[in-house]
Amino acid sequence: MIRHMAHITLRGGKLAVSSWSSRTGRGIWFMNEHFSILDSDVDDHTAGAAIAEALKNSRIGVSDPAPEDNASMKALLKTLKVRSFNAYMKGATEVAVLDDDERDGLRVIPAENAGPRTGFLELLDHEREVARDASPATLARHVRQAFEHAI
Repeated sequence: MIRHMAHITLRGGKLAVSSWSSRTGRGIWFMNEHFSILDSDVDDHTAGAAIAEALKNSRIGVSDPAPEDNASMKALLKTLKVRSFNAYMKGATEVAVLDDDERDGLRVIPAENAGPRTGFLELLDHEREVARDASPATLARHVRQAFEHAI
């Protein structure tokens, strides 16, 4: 079972590292209030530490959000100075990092950008695994390598 989830989105020279917490009673994962914005060329240690922090802030078992409650995404868009989710999706690539207790390590999965209606689709053929106790720099290197397959 997935216990923690972080998404790393590359867009416009920035990495948006967001914590996707809160698997709810209906099985829905949604972006919580924890995110950080980094320059895409930030050093691996800093990027990996942000990813680890996002995973740490991921939660399961919280109550279902209201369908119109997208305050976290609105805050992310505002921070990135992007006018809408549709605009955000244009040119964005993404990698997810999942802490799945059925695996020995963290799952690092690149995604295909299928547009604003569908969102990002996992590219499981390019999934990689990194040790849970990997250094932040090692985690970031695996994520950067996964971005080579994100479309």
